[in-house]
Amino acid sequence: MSKAEKAVEYMISVWDEVQGNWREHPDHVAQKFIEAEKEIQDQKVREHIDSVLPDEECVWENAGEYWATECDGAFYLETGTPSDNKMIYCPYCGKRLSYT
Repeated sequence: MSKAEKAVEYMISVWDEVQGNWREHPDHVAQKFIEAEKEIQDQKVREHIDSVLPDEECVWENAGEYWATECDGAFYLETGTPSDNKMIYCPYCGKRLSYT
């Protein structure tokens, strides 16, 4: 865990102890800490998933109307690429997602 992540977690623990309801009506500074806390939690989840999944990838190819997956699936995205839509893992096979 980085120093910045430790600092965010420490500040949140202090606010939780001193002012238990700060999450209910956060000011702009508290809102930034809430966003940072979520990013830290998301990163921890990704690191855990990466540690238990094989280092294999499922390659997706843009087929025009949909994305064809290496694991024989098809996925429709209204806009953008899988990474634009914050997709990291294939929902069909669970492997790390990459695309061409």
